[in-house]
Amino acid sequence: MILLLVLGVQQRGVAKEPARGIAFGMFRVLPSVKLQTRWEDNVDKTMTGRRADQALLISPTVKFMTRWRNSAFTIDLGSSHARHRETGADNDYDDQSLTLALNLSPKRTLTSNWTYGFKTKHDDKSEVNSGAYSQQSLGGTTTLALTRLETVFGYDYATRRSTRAANRSVDPTRHAVLLGLRFQPAAKTSLFTSLGWAAAHHDDSDRDNGDRKLDVEWSWQATAKTGGRVGMGWIWRDYASAADTAATTLKALIDWRPRRETTVTLTAGRSLEDGGVTDRYFMSNTGGVGLNHRLTQAVALKGNAGIARDRYATAQRDRKWTMDVGFGYVFPRWVILDAQLGHEVKRSTAAGAGYDSNSVMLSLSGGL
Repeated sequence: MILLLVLGVQQRGVAKEPARGIAFGMFRVLPSVKLQTRWEDNVDKTMTGRRADQALLISPTVKFMTRWRNSAFTIDLGSSHARHRETGADNDYDDQSLTLALNLSPKRTLTSNWTYGFKTKHDDKSEVNSGAYSQQSLGGTTTLALTRLETVFGYDYATRRSTRAANRSVDPTRHAVLLGLRFQPAAKTSLFTSLGWAAAHHDDSDRDNGDRKLDVEWSWQATAKTGGRVGMGWIWRDYASAADTAATTLKALIDWRPRRETTVTLTAGRSLEDGGVTDRYFMSNTGGVGLNHRLTQAVALKGNAGIARDRYATAQRDRKWTMDVGFGYVFPRWVILDAQLGHEVKRSTAAGAGYDSNSVMLSLSGGL
């Protein structure tokens, strides 16, 4: 399959005065809001019985930041609300999120970054038995730096609870531990090797599993024109009462800047994922290409195209293509106007799991 290159919005390459926030006691407060209108010709992501609809979305956020000595504390509050003109009962949603982040650096050689999160969200309509869910997470890393070597310890916890009763038996509660070593042979080059262990528990005990992982990642910033990271790993998954599995994983992200105004990004990945209500697991193979081009200090274009191929433990096979096109304009002070056309295609060996959809989006975002 040849990936089609299209144009879309770029924000990171546009000169934009950063939001400064508002002083509030010991905190600096940064409020922001995003208004979006979106039209889609297949809002239910189905092969038959297509319904077109227009939605209005509003996403306000507020961030509280404070610093003392070499440490920082951040509170992020966010929400996203969608209202549809024709299919509101089936597609309206109200998502909320809370994130607490603590960054400690008691010594130059010792840093520790930890985050707690709570969110109520909804699955994408393309997911099987999609619905709303809540999720809590806690995780972080502690790093000890010794000249060109860094020792990294990481821990992650996450638990999910679906509102749809049929999905609760496969909702995971997951604990993961990581021990890594990063070597920096040069200022802009590093090699990171890590060992990981994880355990996932479900109401359906047949889904319970444990992972052992070995990962190696090489990152570089060779010149002003090229940079990225490439990694390879191995994972062994043991199930409580089902056949075990093992896989080789891959990941790559490479940026190429042939000109100051242009960035080409290539991505690729291969990973072992939880199968949700469909199956115990699936192997996901992904690839993508992006083009960012800045026309002026205020106007920019971006192109994205991607493909994903999923192979489940049983016979199901899925393929998905995504593309988008648009433009963006940055106003002098903290406001961005975006417009985008999107196209998605999914094909599956499972009956009724495929779809195709087209969308048009216009958004206005800004903050203080």
